[in-house]
Amino acid sequence: MYRQVLIATNNQLVLQLPNEMVGKRVEIIAKPIEVSTLSDKKRRQEIGKIFSDCRVSLSEYTFNRDDANNYNG
Repeated sequence: MYRQVLIATNNQLVLQLPNEMVGKRVEIIAKPIEVSTLSDKKRRQEIGKIFSDCRVSLSEYTFNRDDANNYNG
């Protein structure tokens, strides 16, 4: 797969493909990419709000390797 992001300056575009794509069927899709105006920190905060009800504290959790490997269910 080959991906290239360009900024169109007019309604014509010339795309140079890698040599390994010559002679192969290729599909060209053009769609606008929405650029987020949020900073990475702000974006993480927004995502954190969405998942805030799903958070679980594992501070009291301990893993016992022997119990895990000796299960005889």
